[in-house]
Amino acid sequence: MSPLSLLLVLSLISPTISLSFEQQLAATETSLRISNYNLFGNAISTSDLRYRLLSSSSASNASFTLFAPLDSTLYSLDMISPAAAYTQTLYYHVVNGRHTIEDLQRVCYLDTLLTHYSVLVNQNAVNDTVVDGVAIALPDLFVGPRIVVHGLDGILVPGELGLDDPVRDPEFHRELSPQASIRSEFVSPSFSPVSFNSPAMSPMSFETPADFDSTATSPAPEMMSPRSEPESVTPPISSPSGSESRSKSSKRKNRGKVGRSKGRRHRRARNVHDRHERFSKFIDRHGSDF
Repeated sequence: MSPLSLLLVLSLISPTISLSFEQQLAATETSLRISNYNLFGNAISTSDLRYRLLSSSSASNASFTLFAPLDSTLYSLDMISPAAAYTQTLYYHVVNGRHTIEDLQRVCYLDTLLTHYSVLVNQNAVNDTVVDGVAIALPDLFVGPRIVVHGLDGILVPGELGLDDPVRDPEFHRELSPQASIRSEFVSPSFSPVSFNSPAMSPMSFETPADFDSTATSPAPEMMSPRSEPESVTPPISSPSGSESRSKSSKRKNRGKVGRSKGRRHRRARNVHDRHERFSKFIDRHGSDF
């Protein structure tokens, strides 16, 4: 038998044996594992809960009562909750003071290690002691000078943390108090799907092969006829507040631009006409060779 198991047995047989708080905590973890509350025992030894208990115990010989959740529910909570919420839920399973099962029948509310949170203690229809609506399945699992442990039928979850509520194991069908019902305002909010019709998520438009057909989309080039008249350009209207000299200068510039534009258009028209004539003469001269 290991030294820790020996201490545990001796503490249960002879309450007069004095154990330090750390030794009691180690014996508590062993009792939890023996009683098939393995995950809660592991959580005490590996999480911040152990440090919190040890640091709190140094003040005025403080004592605590632990409510051990079932392995299945604690595992589910670990899978669906962030680390901070998981640790806070562990704090919610520890209340201040040493309370055996008989002591629990004489209290209504107990403050937990989770600041500003308390648990409700009462009796259900079959005279089981329930904590926040979860029945105690294994009372007085461990009773020490400063630590008492009770095994639960499920898990305690403070709804205000926004966690899903795996309060009871599916194998248990006990009548629960009204306080155990899940309140709708504490259910985690569901995320609405993104609308693909919103401007931020508008679907991409894919170009069809016709979009790449230049003949289908681009306008036909305009062929300027040699006799086409140049488009008239309307000179901009000068501001009424401008001086007369600026107005005359603007008109002269506009007339110059119009004249240059007409000249370029006439030259292009003559060039096109000359090319047509040269091409016609070439065809007349060498048409028989083709």
